[in-house]
Amino acid sequence: MYNNTTANANNLYKIEKSSYFTERLNEAQLEEERKEYRLIGMREGIREGMREGERKALFCVAQKLLASGASMELITGLTGLTEDEALQSRG
Repeated sequence: MYNNTTANANNLYKIEKSSYFTERLNEAQLEEERKEYRLIGMREGIREGMREGERKALFCVAQKLLASGASMELITGLTGLTEDEALQSRG
């Protein structure tokens, strides 16, 4: 049993050091890193999309407030847009 265990350990060591094994291991590690970076990219894209959507919503609110005759002070106070941005919302 000791000889088989030693032989198996030696064989495993040879396999681990083989170029085929290390290439496959490197490929697997690279793929894991790619997956991680894709997830990071997706999260950043979602955040960016949400920010852009919120900004578009603020412009829509400003546009409706302008159309209803609300004061610029009220519009800028509610939306956080500058006066120029609020005026741009008119289209």
